[in-house]
Amino acid sequence: MSFSPGKLNLNNRDSFDSLLGRNDKPIPVPERQQELIAFAVKHGNPLEFIESGFQEVSIPTLKISTENSLEVTSYINNVLETIQKFISSPLFTDQFHRDHKSRRVWESNNLLYLSPELKEYYSSNKLNTNSFWAILSFIELIIEHLNNTEIKKTLSSILERFPSILSEVDKNKVLEYNKVSDKEKILAIQETTKLFQEIINLFTTIEM
Repeated sequence: MSFSPGKLNLNNRDSFDSLLGRNDKPIPVPERQQELIAFAVKHGNPLEFIESGFQEVSIPTLKISTENSLEVTSYINNVLETIQKFISSPLFTDQFHRDHKSRRVWESNNLLYLSPELKEYYSSNKLNTNSFWAILSFIELIIEHLNNTEIKKTLSSILERFPSILSEVDKNKVLEYNKVSDKEKILAIQETTKLFQEIINLFTTIEM
């Protein structure tokens, strides 16, 4: 798998904050799910939840080595927090399936009526791969800047195991992920979630 991460800025949290979707008083997950289901049904796009997600995001404790700067350690902490946010996000399908154009029209016409918290919950659906691609770019930057060769090697190995449909494109440069069935997408994202958990486990069991 090959990605194109941007320039590493260890002091800029904007990209992380946009992915983490911070709220001071988030709506509890069961209420969010039921409210979103009711809204979607009312507006002609019933949703089917595979995972509800969960509200509490536990941040791993890193085993820190003095070989790495505090800036690098802080950056890794931010990446792991973003990964944990992805793991805790909901997973659901809608009625549009492969019809991405109709989905965008529906979202444009209806999401403006959602509260910011509920809109964030909808947008955090794991089937939306925007955060996935950002996280993988962050991981490549970690590989580039980390001193521990064991972790660098293991991270590279994990990246190679991500489902191929998330990176392969056809002759028209259309991502294969956007062409497959909902079932195939769900399986790919569930496997991705497991691999992200492996990355968190890696950083919390091996000293950096």
